[in-house]
Amino acid sequence: MTWVVTASEALRLAENIRIDADLANAARVLDWLRGTWGEALISLPDLYQLGPHCIRTQNAARKVVGILMKHGHLVDEPGPVVVNGKRRREVWRIVGG
Repeated sequence: MTWVVTASEALRLAENIRIDADLANAARVLDWLRGTWGEALISLPDLYQLGPHCIRTQNAARKVVGILMKHGHLVDEPGPVVVNGKRRREVWRIVGG
């Protein structure tokens, strides 16, 4: 039996794998926020500088924040706010815990 995968099918499969990786990263970050971070608020720089290694860039951290917001784990906090001793403009409150 020979398998032939079209370019569009390969792209669809690759996108599904990427989505799964993004969700896995979001789950890792959520565990870190609830277990290690220890504060009620988080900023983007704190997340990509101090958080799990899977999100060491601003773009990766922003993507994870979007996923966690969509699922109700983070909510916008009006800024600027002091987080981890620094004044931050973009801040989110961690929901639950």
